[in-house]
Order: sequence, then C-alpha cells, then structure tokens
Amino acid sequence: MASSPMAMKVRAARGVLWSLVEYGGGEGVSFLVFLVLARLVAPADFGMVALAGIFVAFAQVFLVQGFSDAVIQREALDDDHCSTAFWTNVAIALVFLVATLLLAQPIAAFFHEPRLAAVLRWLSPVFVFTGLNSIHQAVFKRNLQFASFALRALAGITAGGIVGVVMALNGYGVWSLVGQQLANGVVSLLVIWGTSPWRPRLRFSRGAFGDMARFSFHVIAGNLVKFFYLKTDVFLIGLFISTQDLGYYTLVQRLLVTCGLVTQSSVQPIVLPVLARFQNDPARFREGFLTAVRLTQLFWLPLAIGIGAVADPMITLLFGAKWASAVPLMEIMSLIGFTQLFSYFTAPALVALSRPEIVVRITLAQVGITLVLFVPAALAFGVLGVTAAFTLLYLVIIPIHVVVLRRVAAIDLPAVIWRCRASLVAGAAMAAAVMLLKTALGGTVPLPALLVLLILAGAAVYVVTLAAFGRREVREILDLAAAAIGRRPLATS
Repeated sequence: MASSPMAMKVRAARGVLWSLVEYGGGEGVSFLVFLVLARLVAPADFGMVALAGIFVAFAQVFLVQGFSDAVIQREALDDDHCSTAFWTNVAIALVFLVATLLLAQPIAAFFHEPRLAAVLRWLSPVFVFTGLNSIHQAVFKRNLQFASFALRALAGITAGGIVGVVMALNGYGVWSLVGQQLANGVVSLLVIWGTSPWRPRLRFSRGAFGDMARFSFHVIAGNLVKFFYLKTDVFLIGLFISTQDLGYYTLVQRLLVTCGLVTQSSVQPIVLPVLARFQNDPARFREGFLTAVRLTQLFWLPLAIGIGAVADPMITLLFGAKWASAVPLMEIMSLIGFTQLFSYFTAPALVALSRPEIVVRITLAQVGITLVLFVPAALAFGVLGVTAAFTLLYLVIIPIHVVVLRRVAAIDLPAVIWRCRASLVAGAAMAAAVMLLKTALGGTVPLPALLVLLILAGAAVYVVTLAAFGRREVREILDLAAAAIGRRPLATS
C-alpha cells in the first residue's frame, strides 16, 4: 500500500535525522581524528593515500552503486534478488582484490611513486569489506531505516581513528592512514551485519540477475564515467605535479567534504528512495526534488562559503604552518558553495525515474569538459590551476543538468534558483561581511581572536539575512525537525 504524502514526509524527515547522526556524528569524530593526523603526518603522505584512493574509489563504483542501487529502486523485490546481488558484489570485490595485488607495482611505476605499490596492496582488503556489506546497506536504504548506518559509521570511524592516531604517534607515517581505513572497514562490516536481520542465502538466481543487470549496467556505466571526471584532478596532480601538492589539495577537499557530509550527504541517501516512490506522480516528484535542493542549500552554502572566507587563520591554527600553502586553494575552491548543489541531485532523480542511461550521457559530457579544463590548467599553473578548474567546472556543467531536468521531469533552473533565493542572498551577504571585516582588522588581532570574530560575524549576518528573506524556509525546517523527532505532525499547508 502506498504511503500518504504526509507519512512519506515524516519518514523522509526521520531518515534525514538518522542520516545526519551518521554523517554529522561520524564526521565530528572523523574530523577530530583528521586534525590530529594532519599535525602528525606529512602532507606528502596524505597525497600518497589520496593517490591510492583513486583505485579504491574505482572499485566502489561497482560495489556501492550498480546492484545495490537496483535493490533500492525495484518496485517488487524478493530474497532471490537480494541474495543474487550480494554474491555478485562479493565476486566483484574478489576480482578487484586480486587485480590490485597483481597490478600494484606497474601502477606505482606509472606514477613514479615506489611506495604506492605497498599502500595499494594493504588497502585492497577494503574491497572485500565493501562487497560484504553493500547489499545490507541497500536493504536498509530501501526501507528508509538509517539508524544502523549511524551505528556503523560512528563505530567504524571511531575504531579507525584510534588505530590511525596510535600508529601516527608511534611514527608510522603513511601507514597510520592505511591502518585507519582497514580498521574502519572491519568494524563497519561487523556492525552492519550485527544490526541487519537479513542474511544472504547460498543461492544465485539467473532470473533475478537478469532483472537487475540491465539497470545495474547503466548505473555502473554512469558512475564509472562520473568517477573519471571526479578523480581527474587527483590523477593529474599525482602524475604531473607532486604528492606534496596533492596533500594540500586533499586537505582542501577534505574540509569541503566535511561540509558536504553534514549537509548534502545527510539528504542524498533519502532522495533516491523517496523520489522512486513518486516516479509515477510528476507533481510530487518535482516538489520533492525542489524541496531537497532548497533545504540542503540552506546549510551547505554557508558552510562551504564560510570555510573559504576564514581559510587564512583557520588552516594555520588548526593544522599548523606546514599546511599554509593550502590557504589560497581553499579560498578558490569554496566558491563551489554557490553552484555545486544545482547539479548534485540530478543523478539520483534520473535513477529514480529508471533513466540511468541519461546519467551516462551527462557524465560523458562532463568528462570531456573536465579534460578540456583540467589538463591545460595542471600543465600551465600547477595545483592552483587545477583548483580553479575544479571550481569553474561546477558552473560550466549547470546548463547540461538544466536541459535534462527540464525534459525529463519538467524542472527548470529558474524554479530551482527561485526556491534557493534566500540562501543565495544570505550566503553572498555573509561572504562580503567576513571579507570586509578581515580586511579591516588586518594584522591587528591575534589569529585565534580573528577566527572567532570572523565566524561569529559571518553566522550573524547569514542568520539575520535568512530571517529577512527566507521565513518560509526557516518554518519548514523547524516543522520537519519536529516531525523527525516525533514532537508534532507536519503542517498540512
């Protein structure tokens, strides 16, 4: 029986709440660990693990998407589908494990980084951990049950953090970052299996595989192409510049990922299962998409823009003087706060409409744009050029997403911008106020005091401006929060 619109909103709100516990709570612990490790481990070691992360992320395309998304998207699902998807992912994971062990040395030679071979080999068990829990996660997502994700994330990140910090304190350098990921994978696997009632059967159904294979192929193809354009920057810096510069670049991306995890990523897991239920109701589908973008932008934009505005005192204070070269990169890259969200939810929306093949086409176009922007930028201007190209990319690709969303779901850019107008105005006002205050104070205030003043001033300007231009958004957020914790039902207006 289909859920009522009000019941679906309540379930989605509670899903976001648990997702926020996972990403917010988990990221809180993870960020503290990152702060400690950044002071103990050299930037070049972070760059080395980021380079190895290209190949880990490549495997995740097959294991986290594909058959996992097919389990979430299908209207009719039985145990044969889940068990078949599970054993398929396990087989894929084993293939990647063996391939990494065999190819680690040639890959290291290609990048002229001898240590990379050992790092890749030691990280390869992560593929198996992911293969063993990806379908369990998909079942939870399908049912909008996110509490177990929160437990998994907190337990895994905490265990990995403890292992990483202890190893770093004992001088293990890059291996402390590897140990952190392995410990995270083991504990996450134990928690997700311990909290999931579902167990795979020793059964592989050709019929179930066929039902999911076509859909999974398009999803994997789309995400595989997406992987290439998302990792082009890391690849080019590692190949043509240096792991030292890649370390600085990784720090900047890590800070923006932190902002994204507690905003965008808290909503994204909910978008696909919710929109999939509205795939035959265009009006509710369109409203669900616009609501996701509008409410997410309220939190993502001030964090992303704000972290760039205070980058100068913040990076030196939190991470130490050895990371000072990351400041200009952070100031440039934070500008994606204004543009990234206009393309962020396109892929889950198209998958929900059973149109993953369009995701492939969009991503192919983005790969071409990425190469045109990134290669000359890397060769001519180094890591600063790659950072500028990365920022420009999210502006250039917006028209592609606009055309697709208009044709497939009758969603146009003016509607999205109009829904986000309050956050866009408030974010611009906040950035301007922080820059003016930083210029006025100059070197007259100690760095800790300057950072506190800039944060307080920026937050005050954003809240006041939002209250003036976005009263509806503020009311809706409070209403959804109350519904999520069960304090009162959602308003019907």
